Amino acid sequence: MALFMTAASVGLAATDVVGAAAVSDGQTLTIAGQSFRLHGIAVPEVGTVCRRQERPFDCGKVAASQLADLTAGATVRCVPIDHAATGRRLARCSVDGYDLAGGMVYTGWARADRGQTDRFNGTEAEARRAGRGLWAAGILRPPDWQ
Repeated sequence: MALFMTAASVGLAATDVVGAAAVSDGQTLTIAGQSFRLHGIAVPEVGTVCRRQERPFDCGKVAASQLADLTAGATVRCVPIDHAATGRRLARCSVDGYDLAGGMVYTGWARADRGQTDRFNGTEAEARRAGRGLWAAGILRPPDWQ
């Protein structure tokens, strides 16, 4: 009830969920007991092994850490839009208007999920050119993951 009252008092739709987020992995977060998967991106699962300069590391864990950095100490707003095949709700989530899915693609720790939307294709291409995150030389070559 308090969450609804807070949302209503700042003019948000009743379906928006606002609050501190707990990160489960690079594309899943929980706010007020509700789990959301970021819409429009594909992220390696925790346990996915990538290599940089022939040294293995868990790129799924690094992706989760990136999402945790983007949400640390912030109030996150998620707008549910659909349900994924996994049963988790898909949502567009943001911090102060900054799209978290777009941020994950920009930093290179997620790629655009062309099966859901084309809105991050340009951002992914930029991250690839810049060699950020998963696109750094020698880390991996998609579709080695997902």
